[in-house]
Amino acid sequence: MKKKLLSIFLVGILLLNFSGIVFASTKDSTIMNPIPKNNRCIGYTFFYKTTPGVYSYNYGNWRTGPTGFGPAKLSINKESGLNRGFTSTISGSWPVGISTINTLLGVSIGQSINHGTSYTISIESGKRKTILYRPKYIKYKVKQEYYQQDTWTGEKKLLSTSVAYVTKFNAWDYSWKYGY
Repeated sequence: MKKKLLSIFLVGILLLNFSGIVFASTKDSTIMNPIPKNNRCIGYTFFYKTTPGVYSYNYGNWRTGPTGFGPAKLSINKESGLNRGFTSTISGSWPVGISTINTLLGVSIGQSINHGTSYTISIESGKRKTILYRPKYIKYKVKQEYYQQDTWTGEKKLLSTSVAYVTKFNAWDYSWKYGY
């Protein structure tokens, strides 16, 4: 009878261990990603804890906008001839996958996305001005920690740490110059 109860108990533990139950938390912009079932071993659960943080604020290169001759008002907005695209990039190591990082930061890494522009200047009589614009972007540091958690005690052990850097569009910066 004792052997039968012990067998039932051990089968129950094995079923729980391979059932896909993983502790997850999204507290403080943190995502804990479970590893697929085939990467588990008896008594342990493995997962990533992914935490983003602002690393720096940056500017891209100046781009040339429309040119006008005064007296006039010159605007930059959704003009079709302008490059209003920005492509988010990633560097470093990202074992959690790009889709997880895209979701976490609200970006589409590797895809050029057009962003709205709106800026107007006055041009004095007899003068020529050109609008200049450049992207302002945020560079995020995304820390990914790989843990092993004992399913009996709950004790966690950090196995490895990876870091990725991701750029995300923030806004446009504007200026102008005389001439072309």
